[in-house]
Amino acid sequence: MLSDLFYWVLNMSITATLIGLVLLLLRRIGKIPRFVIYLLWSPVLVRLLLPIGLTSRYSFINLFSRSTAKPVVVKLEVPIADMSMTNYVRAADTYFPINYKTDLLEQIFRVSSVIWFVGAVTAILLVAFFYFAGSREIRHSLKPAGGYYVSGIAAIPLVYGIFRPKIILPSNLDKDQAGYVLAHEKIHIRRLDNLWRMTALMTACIHWFNPLIWYFLKTFFNDMEFACDEKAVKTLTPEERKEYASVMLNFAVKRTPVAYSAFGGSIIRKRIEYVLNYRTMSIVASLCLTVFIVTMMTVLLTNPSP
Repeated sequence: MLSDLFYWVLNMSITATLIGLVLLLLRRIGKIPRFVIYLLWSPVLVRLLLPIGLTSRYSFINLFSRSTAKPVVVKLEVPIADMSMTNYVRAADTYFPINYKTDLLEQIFRVSSVIWFVGAVTAILLVAFFYFAGSREIRHSLKPAGGYYVSGIAAIPLVYGIFRPKIILPSNLDKDQAGYVLAHEKIHIRRLDNLWRMTALMTACIHWFNPLIWYFLKTFFNDMEFACDEKAVKTLTPEERKEYASVMLNFAVKRTPVAYSAFGGSIIRKRIEYVLNYRTMSIVASLCLTVFIVTMMTVLLTNPSP
């Protein structure tokens, strides 16, 4: 039933919100590379899309009392590992299918699920409409330029497309600036960032009722750009980093309706500061970060034991 689906979506949204708040705190630790923060947004995405997870006594959710976050055991036909679903709402006596505690709760979830479904479908259709409308507009303006495309209507550089992304540069872009722009955009393509960006946006549409999810989405997009800058300037000299920052500054006041672009936006000042102050990491620090990532993934992706 639709109300059963909404019940678990609501629980998934609560779990993802708690993890997202943890990441907002981690972002304030300046010494953690932005690629690590960008990578740690993946548990939030997983939590928003998958209702079940492995159980572990090291789960982050263990910080909350079991009376608040009582997990529901999921029995698989072929038991591979202990699986469970988080259950903050606790409005039912039995699950699979859900049997609500009172008729009033059942009625509330029945009505709420319809409102949620209509809102989610509407949001997804709007995203699809604006994406294809913008794509059609820019597609007719493209001119091949050897490894990338030039467009007369693109005000700033961008990557267009999800499965076959193309780098699009403004027709008036200075050739001296093109090298830094291409380096940045190629990293986006290698990391499949357009695919992750659209996946995150569609996921936010499913959880449209949660305002924090939209804030997390914006922050995720920002961290994506920080992580890309981090990779792009890794091998540059201090002088070249200043030139890279200068290119970002040139596009700071420009916007495009077609797609989210790396070389424009309100966070440009922070990104410029990050680029200019970037320092490479030692081997020991890299090993410590690897352990940190594995630990955080285990803590954030697992559910508490029943």
